[in-house]
Amino acid sequence: MLIDGEAVAHCENGLPDFHRTLSAAGQREACLLAFDLLAVDGEDLRPLPLLARRWRLEALLKGCPDALIFSEHMTGRTARRCCVTRCRLGLEGIVSKKVAAPYMSGRRSCWRKIKNPAYERR
Repeated sequence: MLIDGEAVAHCENGLPDFHRTLSAAGQREACLLAFDLLAVDGEDLRPLPLLARRWRLEALLKGCPDALIFSEHMTGRTARRCCVTRCRLGLEGIVSKKVAAPYMSGRRSCWRKIKNPAYERR
């Protein structure tokens, strides 16, 4: 499997903290938040729509160790509420992707990282 994800440290409050992952203080238990599946068993999945890749990823990760976590997704109003909630919790932000888009590396118009303005001031 070739998985796209982000490694994060678990902190005292149970929330992930990307910056702590990069620091010496981040040398505690960490996990991989897996959010996309690019290939499996030699099959290139990048041309498939995001949701098709995610369904396969979720199925493959069932029963995996706790250090590998399927990152849930939301759509519509639920996603907007999630972004507001993450900001209130002090998390870095969210990544927003078009569900029908194929995988393309690099900065693209089919995905955006929506950052929490308060996170940068910490």
